[in-house]
Amino acid sequence: MTAARIHLALRPAGNGGLAALLAETADLGFSGVELAAHALGAIFGGRLHAAEAERVARTVRAAGLAVSLHAPLSLNLMDDAHAETHAAVAAGCIEIGGLLGAAALVVHPGWLPRARAAEEAALRMREAEGLARLADLAADAGMVVALENMPTVTPKLVGDRFTYGNDPARIAAMVRKIGHPALTCCLDVSHAAIAAATRGSDLAADIRAMAPDIGHLHLHDSFGLPPELFTWIAEENDAFGQGDLHLPLGWGNLDFDRLLTGLAVRPDPILTLEIIPRHQRPETLADSLARARRIAAALAPAPAAA
Repeated sequence: MTAARIHLALRPAGNGGLAALLAETADLGFSGVELAAHALGAIFGGRLHAAEAERVARTVRAAGLAVSLHAPLSLNLMDDAHAETHAAVAAGCIEIGGLLGAAALVVHPGWLPRARAAEEAALRMREAEGLARLADLAADAGMVVALENMPTVTPKLVGDRFTYGNDPARIAAMVRKIGHPALTCCLDVSHAAIAAATRGSDLAADIRAMAPDIGHLHLHDSFGLPPELFTWIAEENDAFGQGDLHLPLGWGNLDFDRLLTGLAVRPDPILTLEIIPRHQRPETLADSLARARRIAAALAPAPAAA
C-alpha cells in the first residue's frame, strides 16, 4: 500500500494542553492526529466561534501534523425533527476542518427509535441527501466525508434506537448509492467484530463488503464481544472483555493481520489509532504505531476501475 497516513485520535478539551499533546504525538512518529471537532471549543449552537477557531487553528498548524476530524457522535442526519440543527453542526465541522487543513471528517450513520422502523427507508433517503450536501461542502474545503460502521451498544446508551450502520455492507451500499467523490467508508474493525458477533455474520466477509470504498480506518483492539453483561462503570467492561473497549493493538484478540492483509482499499488511506486516552502512554502508543504500520503495508490498492 502506498503512503498510508497513520493518525492518533486525541480528545483534548478546547485548546488547553493541545500544543503539548500534538508535540508528543509528533515525537512518537505519527503523521497526523484525529481531533473531535466538537471538543475543540470552537463550535457553539451550530456556529463557529471565529476567534476560538483561529486560536485552535494556530496551535494545530504550528505542530506541522496532518489532521482528520471526527464529528459529534450524536450527529444524526436521519433526525427530521432537528434537521436544521444537525445540518448546522455538520457544516460547522467542515468549516473548522477547512481552517485546520483537515483531510477528512468521520461521521456516524443515523439512529432511529424502533417505533419509527416503518419509516427507515424514507429517513435513510433523508440521510443520503444530507450526506451528499455535506460531501459537497467537504469537497469545497479540500476534505472527504467518511461514513463509519457501528458496533452493538447497550440500551443504556441508545435506549430503543437502532441503526442500519452495524452492517458494514449497508454502510458501503449507502456510500455507493450516493456516489460522491468526496464520500468514502470508514472501517472500524472493532465495531465490525462486535456487530458480527451480535448478527452471527462472518467478520471477514463483512469487512470485504466495504472494499473498495474504504478510505479511512479506525484501529483499536477489543475482544469482539457484545456488551451483554450489566456493568456499573465503563472500566468494568475491560475486566469482562466486552464492548467497544478502544484498547491498544495487541491487548485484545482481534486478528488484524488475517482480516486486513490484502484488503483492497482506496489509495493512501488514513489509519487512525483510536485508543482510549487512559492507555495512551508513550511506550504503548509506540507499539501500536509499529503494528499499524505493518497493517498499512499489508493493505492492497483497490482496482482502478472500482
